Amino acid sequence: MIDLDVPTRVNESNLGEVPMTDSERGQIVFRKYESTNKMVTDTIHMADWHIQVTADDRLGLTEDDGVIIDFIGKPLGLVAMTNRGEILTEEEAELREEATGQNLHRYKQFGFRIHKLTKTDGPAGRRQLQLSQDQKRADSESNLVDSISSAFSEAMGNLNARGDLNPDTADIIDEVKRASPTKGRKAKAG
Repeated sequence: MIDLDVPTRVNESNLGEVPMTDSERGQIVFRKYESTNKMVTDTIHMADWHIQVTADDRLGLTEDDGVIIDFIGKPLGLVAMTNRGEILTEEEAELREEATGQNLHRYKQFGFRIHKLTKTDGPAGRRQLQLSQDQKRADSESNLVDSISSAFSEAMGNLNARGDLNPDTADIIDEVKRASPTKGRKAKAG
C-alpha cells in the first residue's frame, strides 16, 4: 500500500505537475503480470511498461479530480502463478512442480510506481462547457418563447385592426401563419 494521500496532495497543488518526493515515487502502487508464453500474450514489454490513466481506485482518484497519472512498471523478475492465483518465486515454483508433477505458467512481474501526477483543469472545463450548453439551451428556449409571443401579438393586432375583436383559434393560427415569414413562403410556394 502506498504511503501517500494522493487526493489531498492533488487538491493542495496548483495546475501542472504535482510535487512528489523520490521516496513517494519509489513506492510500488500495484503489480501486473505478463505471460512469457507468446501464444497467450499479445504484448511483450522488454523494459519499462508505461501506463497513463485519469482515474485510479488504488490512489482514490476519479476522473472528476482532473489528474493525469503516469505509471512506470519496472520488471521485478520471473514468477509462477498457480490456478488459484497464488504467486510463487522461481524456487518455490520448481519445488511445487517437482512435488506435483505439473508445470506452472511463468509470468514477468512488473511493479508500477507513480512516475508523474499532473493536475489539470479538466473538471472545471467540463463544468464550464456544461454551463455554456445549459445557457445556450436557455437562451434558445427564451428566443423561441419571444418569437411565439411576438407572432401571436402581431396576429392579434392584425385581426383587431380588421375589426375581428373575438377571433376563434383557427383564425388566430391562420393569421400567425400569414405573419410568419417562413410559413408564409412555404404556403405561397405550395
